[in-house]
Parts: sequence; C-alpha cells; structure tokens
Amino acid sequence: MKDQIAPTLTREDVTALILAARKARGLSWEGMAQRIGMSPVFTHSACMGMNAFPADKAQALVAALDLPADAADLLSEPPTKI
Repeated sequence: MKDQIAPTLTREDVTALILAARKARGLSWEGMAQRIGMSPVFTHSACMGMNAFPADKAQALVAALDLPADAADLLSEPPTKI
C-alpha cells in the first residue's frame, strides 16, 4: 500500500474556508475583526490574501473560526504580488 500524503491547503483554500465559516456563523467583517483585535479593512484584506496577518492574529482567527491549524501559517505569509 502506498503512503498517503495529506492534502496541503492553498491560500485560496483558506480564503474559501474563512468565507464559509464567516457565513455559517453570521459574522460581519467588523465582528471578525473585533474578535482578533484588528481593523475590519485589514482583516478583510488579509482574509482575501492581499495582506498577511501577524502570527498571533492569524492564530486568533484560526481559533475563532475553528479553521485547520495549518491555515495560520498561510495567513501569516506575505502574499505574492505580480
């Protein structure tokens, strides 16, 4: 039997998970931002992949939305801008 490798999350996957969790919980961007102590504009832009969260804020968002733990690493990586 071949070893199975766990699928790796992409930045797009994390964004989709955030949007789904936000909708399921009925949260506004303002509400999410309050939970992690960030501005709503920055929270939205970082959730959409346009900015990177500080590591502690990424962890707070992952905990608040019950996202996979490895999502925090992606949320704190600076985006590649072309």
